[in-house]
Amino acid sequence: MVIIGAGPVGLACALDLASLGIRTIVIEKREGVQVGSRAVGIRRRSLQIFDHLGVFRAIRAAGYVLERGWTYYGTKLVNESIFQDETGSDYPNVLLLQQDVLEEMLIQRAREFGSVDIRWCHTLRAMDQSDDRLRLSIAAPDGPYTLDARFVVAADGAHSDVRRILGISYLGARFEQRWVIADFHTAASITPGRRLWFDPPYQVGSTTILYQLPGNTWRLDYLVPDGEDPAEAATPQKATERIRAHLAMMKLPDDWQLLRCSAYSPSALSLESYRQGRVLFAGDAAHLTPIFSGRGMNHGIEDIHNLSWKLAQVIRHQRDPAILDTYTLERRPAVLATLNALSKTTVYMSTPSRGARLMRSAALSLASGQPGFRSLFEPFQLGEFVPSDSPLNGAPHREREFHGEGPGSGSTVPDFPIELDQNGQRRRCSIYQLLGKRFLVLYFMDSGCASLAQIRELPTLAADVEIILVASDATSIDGFTTIADRDGSARRALAATPGTCYLIRPDDVIAARWRTLVPQELISALEIAGAGLTPKQYS
Repeated sequence: MVIIGAGPVGLACALDLASLGIRTIVIEKREGVQVGSRAVGIRRRSLQIFDHLGVFRAIRAAGYVLERGWTYYGTKLVNESIFQDETGSDYPNVLLLQQDVLEEMLIQRAREFGSVDIRWCHTLRAMDQSDDRLRLSIAAPDGPYTLDARFVVAADGAHSDVRRILGISYLGARFEQRWVIADFHTAASITPGRRLWFDPPYQVGSTTILYQLPGNTWRLDYLVPDGEDPAEAATPQKATERIRAHLAMMKLPDDWQLLRCSAYSPSALSLESYRQGRVLFAGDAAHLTPIFSGRGMNHGIEDIHNLSWKLAQVIRHQRDPAILDTYTLERRPAVLATLNALSKTTVYMSTPSRGARLMRSAALSLASGQPGFRSLFEPFQLGEFVPSDSPLNGAPHREREFHGEGPGSGSTVPDFPIELDQNGQRRRCSIYQLLGKRFLVLYFMDSGCASLAQIRELPTLAADVEIILVASDATSIDGFTTIADRDGSARRALAATPGTCYLIRPDDVIAARWRTLVPQELISALEIAGAGLTPKQYS
């Protein structure tokens, strides 16, 4: 396996594949990790995936939890947001951490695996694709060489060499408005959170966002005003003037140091397909999202977790490669839903026309007295997109048995606490401690264990399938891992009753569920979901 690009998405892909027993070579044209004004927001779903990869604890210790946000019209507070929920999850809704720090953690984890070969200063020059493999031409400091691969994951960003070589272009919209991203260092202290200003008094007509990041680093994102040269606006001199004016408005000391600044134009773009034969695109190489709501890198992390287990099924278990087509079928609609929502957000944030400015001013004038308008300012309001029609959903006809309760097929498993019994040892943890490596059959027993007979009727399952039993007490069953659901957290999260069964994929997605298990349907659902695919199922 070859991965092009050693950013967060490429590195996470290498770790995900390594955890599934697949060795990878990562080709990266940069000399190493670079500091810059890039991604800073890591969402809960990405944190869950990072936990599977063994880096969550380090990320959590280094990052800032984003708990609150404030929106101002001029200097008037019009909305206050709470970003943390009350689920008690180990994973925050949003964690702030600079991308270069995250990359260093992923690289360190790759060293621990020992099956990830990262090749810095190596550049992809050409690529030939045949029926059974790819041949890559690589330029390297010690001279050019060729590399053969069964599959290539293109995670080489917005300016993807892979996309250029294959002659593939994005579809979608590019916005003309320019934003400047400026990072600076200061010891000033205010309540941590996200602050958004529309029409700050020192620059009416502009929009400004302020974050505090770890290490006394702050980030100021601001819209370049009409009539101002975007290139000049992104110079250190202009960024310094803007930061100084903003801190003065906040009555904060003029004691800070500019670290870096750059210009950015929002885009809402996606490839038509994320698979081109033996090449799979992920992250910014596959799609570009506006910066608002922090979805760019996070979509890329979700991409690779959807893709990696499918590649493992093909490479290690000789499954039909047609399963790779489901990567586009499942991920692209989720991306397009985000692009649609954030395109509207971008218009609201950037006001590209006089009409948009008038509408926004009217909404802002009403916002402080009308809660209905406040959803316009919530930057993290996008929910999960559920691909309910995925061909990997194994028992869609059983969904009606749940009457809309609980997470259905195609949904990501919700986080809930469990008490786990493994080999006679009990510990409390998140359900996510069990997910991420294999297919999981989660079966809810009755108090007398009479329903266990259905599980014992099952034939021997593949090695990458594990059965977990859920009981209301501390019952231990020989030969099975059991969960003691004493407080009913699992039953409530999954709308389960005795006999209920969930089939969960290696990417934490529900493949099928039954109010009362039908053993033969479970076997069929496993085959459909990837544990025994046949070509006719995807013809």
